[in-house]
Amino acid sequence: MSEWKQWSQHPFAIGLILFAVTFMTFSTSLSNGWVNWDDPTYVLNNALITSDSIQWKAIFETDQVLGIYHPVTLISYAIDYQILGLDPFGFHFTNVLFHSLNTVLVFVVIRKLKTPVLVAAFTAFLFGIHPMHVESVAWISERKDVLYVFFLLLAWLSYLQFRISTNSKKWLWYGTILGLLALSILSKPIAFVFPVILVLTDVLLDGKLRIKSLGNKIPIAVFALAAVFSAQWGQAESGSIAMNQEHPVPTFFYGSYNLIVYGFKAFVPIELSVFHPFPVDSSMNWLFYASVVPLAVFLWLLYWSFRNSKKLFFGLAFFVITIAPLLQIIPFGKALTSERYTYLPYIGLFYLFACGLQYLKDQKRFHPALFLVLITVFPVLLGSQSIDQQRKWNNGETLWTSAIEAYPDAYFPYLCRGRYFKQKDQLNLAFNDFQKSVQFHPNAEAYYELGLLYEAREDFENALDRYLKATQGTTPYPKAHLNAAKIFGMKGDGDKAKHHFERAIEIDPQYSLAYFNYAVLLKMQGKLSRALKAVNKAISLEPKNTRYLEIRAAIHTDLGNRSEAIRDFTKVLSSQPENGVAHFYLGMNYALSNQNEKARMSFTKAIRYGYPVPDKVRAEFNLPVPN
Repeated sequence: MSEWKQWSQHPFAIGLILFAVTFMTFSTSLSNGWVNWDDPTYVLNNALITSDSIQWKAIFETDQVLGIYHPVTLISYAIDYQILGLDPFGFHFTNVLFHSLNTVLVFVVIRKLKTPVLVAAFTAFLFGIHPMHVESVAWISERKDVLYVFFLLLAWLSYLQFRISTNSKKWLWYGTILGLLALSILSKPIAFVFPVILVLTDVLLDGKLRIKSLGNKIPIAVFALAAVFSAQWGQAESGSIAMNQEHPVPTFFYGSYNLIVYGFKAFVPIELSVFHPFPVDSSMNWLFYASVVPLAVFLWLLYWSFRNSKKLFFGLAFFVITIAPLLQIIPFGKALTSERYTYLPYIGLFYLFACGLQYLKDQKRFHPALFLVLITVFPVLLGSQSIDQQRKWNNGETLWTSAIEAYPDAYFPYLCRGRYFKQKDQLNLAFNDFQKSVQFHPNAEAYYELGLLYEAREDFENALDRYLKATQGTTPYPKAHLNAAKIFGMKGDGDKAKHHFERAIEIDPQYSLAYFNYAVLLKMQGKLSRALKAVNKAISLEPKNTRYLEIRAAIHTDLGNRSEAIRDFTKVLSSQPENGVAHFYLGMNYALSNQNEKARMSFTKAIRYGYPVPDKVRAEFNLPVPN
C-alpha cells in the first residue's frame, strides 16, 4: 500500500480527482428540467428572481419564501437567471458545481483534522457520490443545501486556521468565521448547528473538552440563536409546522425511527424515494416503538466513545447533532423522512467508515486485493445508484411517478402529478390523479383541484361540491372558500357567498383576491360603503393591480365621488391605455362633473378601442360613428 503514501504527497491532485468524479457522477442532472415541487415558487414565478436586474435590496427585505429566510440562496438564483434566463441547465450546473466544490472542501477539512489521507479522501468520496445526496443536488429548489454547506465548510476551515494562528492574525480569522457563518445562515438557517461542530472539533483535536475554549464560541452562538428563531418563526408563519396534524404515535418515536433509518441508509441506501410520507394508520406503530431499542444502543455507544474513542465520538456526535433538528420530533412538512436532510450529517458517518478502513489497512486484517475491492465496488454501486436517482428528477411526471411506485397508497404524489398533468393540459390524467389523491386521503388541495376542473367544464354543481369538501378539513383552505363564494354569488345566494368570502379573509387576512371579489359582491348588492372598504384593503395589498383600481373607480362612480373615480380610472389607463371600458366610464365621470371637453375626448377613445358607446351619448357629444 505504499502508493497511498505517494498519493498523500499530492493533495491538489486528490482534490482535482474528487471534483471530477463528483461532477461526472452528477452530470446526469444537467439535462433535467424543472419540477413542480417548490421550483415555481422559488424561481419560475418569483419576481425577485426573474427581474431584469438583481434585486439585492428587495431580496434581503423579503421576510421568507416558503417559510425560510435565505436571501443568499435567492441571490444565487438571480445570478443564474441573469446569465441564462430560465434555462434549467444553468441552475442545475450551479448545484452540481457547488456540490463538487463541497466534496473537495470535505477532503480538505477532514485532512486538517489530523487524519490520514485515506480517511480524508474516502470520506469526501462517499460524500460526493452518495445517492442520499441526490435530492440536495438534482433538485433546483434545494440549492440552499449545497450553498449553506459550502459556506459552513469554509467557516470550519477558517476555525481550524484560527486555532493554530498567532495573535496577530487570530482575530482576522475569527472575523472570517463570523462572515462565512452569516453567509451560511443566510443560505439556510439550519447552519445554526455550527457552534456545536466547533466544540466537537476541539474535543477531537484536544482529546477533551476545554471549558476555556468555549468562550470564543459565544459570538458564534449568537448568530446561531438568531438563525434558530428565524427558522422557527418562518416555519410557523408559513404553516409548515403541522402540530394540528393527527399522528398515530407520539412524535418522539418519529425522531428515534428517523435517526436509525438515516444511519442505516448511509451504508445500505435502499428504498430511496423523493417522498416518504407520514404514516396515516397504526400499521407501522410497532416499528416506531421498536426503534427505541437501537436508539438506546446508539446512545450508549455515544457515551462509551466519549470516554474511550474520540474519533468514534466525533463521528457519531457530528451525525446526531446535525441531524437532530430534522428528525420530525416537531413535525413539519408532509414527509416523515427526507433524504436531503443527510447532506451535512453524513460527513460524520463517512468519516467513521473511512477510519474503519484505515484501521483494517493498518492492522493488515485482510488481503490488499480485498481492501481494493472494498474501496472500489462499494463506491461504484453508490455512484450508479446516484445516477439512477437523478433521472427521477427529470420533470414533474417522472418525479411523482417514482414516488407513487414507492408509495402507491400515498395521497401527496398523486396530487402533485395531477398538478403537473393539469399544467400540461392533460386534464383527464390530472382528473384521475386528483380522484386517487382524495381516495387515499381526503385532502383540501385535491378537492380544490377537482373543483377547478369541474368549473372549467361549467359543471358548477360538482365544482361547488368539491370546493365545500375542501373547506371541511382540519387544514383551512382559503382558496376553496373564495371559489365556493363566487359560485354561490352566481347562484344568487348572497348570504352563503358572504359567509365564504368572510371565511377566506378570516383564514388569510392578506388574501387580496378575496377582498376584491367580496367587494364585487357587495357592489352588486348595493352595499357601496362596505364594498369600498373591501376593495381599499385589496388595493393596499396589491397597489398596482388595475382590476382592483377599476372596481374601486366603479364604486366611486356609483357613490358620486367624481374626483376619486376620475383619479382611479386615470391610473388604470396609465397602464392600460387601450381599455375602452375605462375610457367610457372616465368620460361619464367627466360629463357628470361638467368637464365636457375631457368627456368628449374619453368617449372618442372608448369608441376607438371598441367600446359600444350608446347612441344617446354619441349624439350629445357629437362623437364619430365607429367604423
